[in-house]
Amino acid sequence: MIKKQAFVKHSPTMDLDFDIIYYSDINNRRLYPHSHDFFEMYLLLVGKVLYRTGESEFFMQPDDILFINRHQEHLPVLVDPLLPYERIALHVNPHTLAMLSDQHVDLAECFTTDQFRVFHYPPEIFQKIRALLWNLFDASEEHRFASAILGRAYLTELFVEINQYNHNPSIYSFNKDTKDIQLMTLVKQYVLEHLTEPVTIDTLANYFYMNRYYFMHSFKRCSGESVHQYVTRIRLETANELIRAGASLTTASQQCGFGDYSNFFRMFRKAYGVSPSVYHGKG
Repeated sequence: MIKKQAFVKHSPTMDLDFDIIYYSDINNRRLYPHSHDFFEMYLLLVGKVLYRTGESEFFMQPDDILFINRHQEHLPVLVDPLLPYERIALHVNPHTLAMLSDQHVDLAECFTTDQFRVFHYPPEIFQKIRALLWNLFDASEEHRFASAILGRAYLTELFVEINQYNHNPSIYSFNKDTKDIQLMTLVKQYVLEHLTEPVTIDTLANYFYMNRYYFMHSFKRCSGESVHQYVTRIRLETANELIRAGASLTTASQQCGFGDYSNFFRMFRKAYGVSPSVYHGKG
């Protein structure tokens, strides 16, 4: 079983091939801006985090991975300090990755791009990456036979996989120039998780710890829609999916947060030009 530990302090240097730690905390009292002379792969497991990296900041979701270069200042900020905060930090010696690389493949490439990029991998790829991280935990155990050899083998496999995947345009990622796109993804996720509840601009702005007007402006800029239009569209699309799966019009309207059927009817007709019953051939 992998041991969890509370964060104590940052170290600016390391002399091992790698160090991998499973951190688990319930507050951010010891978190502060820092940098170090090694690479860091940061995997968020549990918690709601705003990660600040130089001049950029990103909302991170569980299973998101961030690759941090040498001497790049960074700071995780707990958006909701009441939630547990769990993450895996893999610290890697640059000299080790250089030694394991060759003229065709630079295993440090994921760390040495010009700007921070957050990656969210498909489940099947994420599970492979996570399994390799677990192997590194195993190799880091004291008195493990041939631990140094195993560690370097697992590091090689891990970063071959990662750098290979990171060249795939289908892998979801964002950086400071595209991070607004994630706002739509996170709003959609919030709406789907709170379908039966009212979702207002103030609700969302508070959830993302953003000024109400800044949130509205940012969302309009990246989506082309108002928050109300977007939320209504997500509710309607979800209702359509439920109806196609066999739900009644009334049940779908209630489960998607429209309250009474007349409100659903009005919103649906405005969006699609016909009534729900005609659209779904139920009339």
